[in-house]
Amino acid sequence: MLQKYFFKTVTPRGIAPFFTALMLIIAQVSYANFIPKFCINVLSDTTNVSDTTSIVEDDLGLDHIINYYGRDSTVVDVVNERILLYGAAWVTYGDMEVKADFIEFSFNDFTAKANGTRDSTGKVISRATFKEGDKQFDEDSLAYNFKTKRGISYGVRTKEDQIYLLSEVSKKASNNWISIGNGQLTTCDHENPHFHFRLKRAMVIPNDKVVSGPVVLKFRKVPLFALPFGFFPNKRESSQGILLPGYGNADQKGYFLQNLGYYVPISERLDGKITFDVYTRGSWAVRNAYNYKNNYRYNGNLALSYQSNKAGLPELTSYQETRTFNVQWSHTQDPRARPNTSFNSSVNVGSINNFQQNLNVSQQDFLSNTFNSTINWSKRWPDKPFNIGVVGRHSQNTQTKVVEVTLPQFTGNMTRITLGRFFPTNPRMKSFMDNFGLDANMNADNKVSEKNSVYRWDKADSLLLKSRNGIRTGANLSAAIRAKQFATMSFNVRGESFHTVRHLQQQFDEELQQLQRDTLYGFKSAFNWSASTNINSRIYGTFNFRKGKSLKAIRHMFQPRLGMSYTPFSNYNTSYFNEAGNVASFTPFDLSSYRPSSAREAMNGNISIQQNFEAKVRDKSSAKVTYKKIKIIDSWTTNLSRNFLADSLKWSNVTMSAFTTIAQNVQVNYNNSFSLYDRDTLGKEVNKYLWNTEDKLMRMKTSTIAINFKLKSKDKKSLERADNELTHEEEEYVEDNALSLIDFKIPWTLNANYNLGFERKFDATAQRDTIALKNNIGFNGDVTFLKRFAMSVNSGYDLNNYRISNLTWQNFYKQFSTTTIGLHVDLHCWELSANLIPFGDRKSWSIQLNIKSPLLKDLKVQRRGTFGEDNNVLW
Repeated sequence: MLQKYFFKTVTPRGIAPFFTALMLIIAQVSYANFIPKFCINVLSDTTNVSDTTSIVEDDLGLDHIINYYGRDSTVVDVVNERILLYGAAWVTYGDMEVKADFIEFSFNDFTAKANGTRDSTGKVISRATFKEGDKQFDEDSLAYNFKTKRGISYGVRTKEDQIYLLSEVSKKASNNWISIGNGQLTTCDHENPHFHFRLKRAMVIPNDKVVSGPVVLKFRKVPLFALPFGFFPNKRESSQGILLPGYGNADQKGYFLQNLGYYVPISERLDGKITFDVYTRGSWAVRNAYNYKNNYRYNGNLALSYQSNKAGLPELTSYQETRTFNVQWSHTQDPRARPNTSFNSSVNVGSINNFQQNLNVSQQDFLSNTFNSTINWSKRWPDKPFNIGVVGRHSQNTQTKVVEVTLPQFTGNMTRITLGRFFPTNPRMKSFMDNFGLDANMNADNKVSEKNSVYRWDKADSLLLKSRNGIRTGANLSAAIRAKQFATMSFNVRGESFHTVRHLQQQFDEELQQLQRDTLYGFKSAFNWSASTNINSRIYGTFNFRKGKSLKAIRHMFQPRLGMSYTPFSNYNTSYFNEAGNVASFTPFDLSSYRPSSAREAMNGNISIQQNFEAKVRDKSSAKVTYKKIKIIDSWTTNLSRNFLADSLKWSNVTMSAFTTIAQNVQVNYNNSFSLYDRDTLGKEVNKYLWNTEDKLMRMKTSTIAINFKLKSKDKKSLERADNELTHEEEEYVEDNALSLIDFKIPWTLNANYNLGFERKFDATAQRDTIALKNNIGFNGDVTFLKRFAMSVNSGYDLNNYRISNLTWQNFYKQFSTTTIGLHVDLHCWELSANLIPFGDRKSWSIQLNIKSPLLKDLKVQRRGTFGEDNNVLW
């Protein structure tokens, strides 16, 4: 067999392979006389080949060609009909492949035996590898029969999805089932895993499950718990199963189990889960969540929840029971599905107090006062300036308990078109009219804004009567003309029309001495318009420092803007005397979604100046003399306007705003407002300038400054390099004794904002000004220490009432905003997280230890709890 095979061998290079083939021919002619000598010569010599050698399947009854290769040497044993491959050797048969430093292939039974390499201490430095399809097994040694497709391996290590399977011995059957002995199943990728399931005997069914006898969960070598048998899913697609809960104590609600549920993969595009919260004092909650995805078309999720909250004992008058619900729906259409049409949704609607009465809710939802929903469909036409959209909106406020629903809202827009298109045959006129543009829009909607108690099915008619609807159309004609490279002139004319079919009529009935309010039906319209023009310019000035070594120049950018706007007189209000005998007014459009403005005739002259300052300084990081630009003030804007048609107080307040960035990490924002006029004894401004009465130019009314810090340590590359320099023994010491080490290279982030505000108010009784102060700080950040530990804080503090002389714990901690303190420990394949809310209505704590792998995410230890009512102070 071996002789027949060698005549079909691919022609090798070099004299040594040729000599081997020649000896085989001689052996075939005189087999009896030369076999012993030939075998001795072959086994004592090494044949170096660099080409791949093949065994043809037709001659040996195989299904595929067997290819083999040895980098260092290939030894042919004719007597025992085997081939010995040394150095980065491999043998392939179809989709199966064996790689090792040494491989022995037998022609008698078509079996490949492979061994890894060990050093002088017996430690494995390279493993044998068996690969079939996309599955790979790393082993100390193995034997595999290519015909029967059965094999045995020792010291096996393989990975299936996110699961690592280690075994002392394993046997592979022809149906690809694998039986293992003394195995370990884990999601940890370390050679010596941090945790594992110890399996005395087990059977691995590919893409299905792993079934074992007695199983013990161990953390390192410490056993945690044992079970009489084990069942582990081993499917690449999703599989259904139980979701393990967390537990704890919720004070008034009692002990609880949270997020106990079941997961079901309904189809390839849809999956769902249902979870429950159960409390020992009667409260409960149920949630149903679905995720769906259709590739290249859409994706989204839907979550429904309902909960029953019971507080107190039923026998007492303080007992309360409330029921709440919540619906969340998010949908996103893939832009590739319909390039010119889109449909998206973001819905969050439910009971007003749903999140405030729910312990199993995020901190963000608990602190939010307003929840919004939007369902949006839009369409545009390519190469045309038109687009339309239909929107449904919802907004609810947990403080005012007002719910506003807009359904539907229709929008139509025409984007800006230049008027030059209407003069295609006149180039000069077309060039001039291209400076003028026209855009238009239309809005129509139906809106209801009422208390949440009104939104009931039996009050649907009342809601329809209280709804407001209307139509608003608008058009804008604008132009921009550049004047000789130093200024730009712009013009704008805006017109809006308002329409409604239901308008209001109300008047005071002298006989009944009460206000009569009537709703009239019929088409009613109104119109507003305005016009404005502006001139913009930009001037630069540079101050050079000839002898400046560190500071070379300062550049000042000065951008003035002069404008004029005109608003005609419009009055859609009707005046009447109310019950108190005072003059009041209303507009017939009070029942409409859109109301025209009623304004006095005004002609305003506007002055706006925007400035910034930059400096060119020496770059000390460069060895050569180079300069770089830095910003001193990013923007400084001043605004002032005058109404030429007003009968008094023609000047507006002077407003200033500025912001700058310091060292790329600190942002400073400044805003203030000044008045030019004096006040009377009641604090009301009068038509007298301060410079005439008090020799002052302006009086400050409000002033605020906000400083935002965004600081962080250097990137972690230096830390990673430092970690890579540790020896293996040092790494194990860091892992096992992390608490006893201090890492001075601490990566950290800190985001802080400081807000200081002044508002001047006049005290008519004392005839003097008082200052209303707002002074608070907010901060959040995290710090990583001891390589695997991280702590995060999110909080804020009100500094208004802070007094060191009266500093006690009771009045100190109450000035904090809602505070969350978190601790996270990275345990490689495990993670430990703890959160503490020490103050406020939600003061509570939680701790969780879980496996990182999503495959075993339900294998966790979770504990939550709140602080009793008697715990006014946490400590």
